[in-house]
Amino acid sequence: MPLLDSAIGCAIVAFGPDPIAEAAAVLSIDTDGVGTWAAEIDLLATQFRGYAVRDDPHDPALRGVAAPVFGARGHVRMGVEVQGPVVRLPESAFDELGATVRAAADARPDVLAGERREQARVRSERRQRWGRPRAAA
Repeated sequence: MPLLDSAIGCAIVAFGPDPIAEAAAVLSIDTDGVGTWAAEIDLLATQFRGYAVRDDPHDPALRGVAAPVFGARGHVRMGVEVQGPVVRLPESAFDELGATVRAAADARPDVLAGERREQARVRSERRQRWGRPRAAA
């Protein structure tokens, strides 16, 4: 499945370092550019909302709502997604579902703890290599 065909893929790309360039790289190039334009609008809407909503292109009766999980350095590490039938995930529930997946994504301490350990290791190596930073006089 192409990355932008899923809610989780759309959430990860939308909050990546250069979402429009990433979208262009993963999209097949249209002769008229309509697909690229629609993807760019969807990525901007995802950034504005804080979560992605996608109907499954292979089964229009399925829908997903996803949010990115950010690591300690601010990069997207993974995503959290809820999928279900369109009738159980109606548009009227997007705000509530979006808040739920956003809260679940923000509550991933295991990912953040791993990045914090890595940051501490890097800081320790730098101190050993260059000495402790001097206090301002």
